[in-house]
Amino acid sequence: MPSKRKQRYHEFEPSSVQKQFLNDTSKQVLLYGGFGGGKTRTMCEKLYKMNMKYPGNRALLTRSHFSDVKKSTVEQSLLEDVIPDSHIPEGGHNKSSHVIKHLTGEYGPNGEPIMSEIHYHGLGSQGTGSNDGLPRKVSGMQFGVIGVDEATETTESQYT
Repeated sequence: MPSKRKQRYHEFEPSSVQKQFLNDTSKQVLLYGGFGGGKTRTMCEKLYKMNMKYPGNRALLTRSHFSDVKKSTVEQSLLEDVIPDSHIPEGGHNKSSHVIKHLTGEYGPNGEPIMSEIHYHGLGSQGTGSNDGLPRKVSGMQFGVIGVDEATETTESQYT
């Protein structure tokens, strides 16, 4: 059964620059532009697209501070505009561990749905004991794709 959240799902019609970003297979790709240009939405679409293309994939969505990635990137873009309600099963969004599991349309050998995951964390604390520290939460985990929202807020040491 799908989750019970209000979704204002909007069909995504990417611009030519956004299409380039979505289809780019480079190891690192940057999308930049002015306020309200659709950068966050496009990044969320790319992570979701990768998870759908590679069932069982694990994606990471980050921003400098956890409160920003949670409120702005996850709640206002990823959940409201990108992932359809029907793709997140009951209990698929674990808010305490910051993981969204979603259906991919693929099934395993026993008929069980193959889920992909999107983890979301802040980069700010660098493992100093704050509850949003990326290294403590996901250090050692492997991700198929990583998205950094508002990269101008991050330091070089947070990125590398």
